[in-house]
Amino acid sequence: MQESSFFMKRFIVRLTIFTLVIAGLAGIFKWLSPDDIVTPLMFPMIGFFYVLSLIIHLVLVNASKKKFRRFNNQYMISTVVKLLLFMVILIAYVFTNPGDAVNFLITFLILYVLYTGFEVISIVKATRKIKSEENQPES
Repeated sequence: MQESSFFMKRFIVRLTIFTLVIAGLAGIFKWLSPDDIVTPLMFPMIGFFYVLSLIIHLVLVNASKKKFRRFNNQYMISTVVKLLLFMVILIAYVFTNPGDAVNFLITFLILYVLYTGFEVISIVKATRKIKSEENQPES
């Protein structure tokens, strides 16, 4: 159990470093780019993806400690809920702020790809380690 919390702490550190790198690159991009191509919500979106990634990873790691079938269900449910949430956010923003819609959508897509890739790699590593912990005989 302590090893799982160690993996979670390590994930938080890695996610924080990943987010700080993205925020740094976003800051450089914002500084170098004209104001009309950068959405004002770029940094809040980075925070949103950070928190969402943290929550989803926690749910999936807890599910992977149980039956593998439960993990599959949780993974599919979290993916569907996440996509529905994203769809609602995107549609609401596009209708309320049509002037910034393209910039917002492009930024959202880039962050979605980056954080989803990070999430997938992290959850695969975590589930492999948890499975290897289960298969080791206790001494």
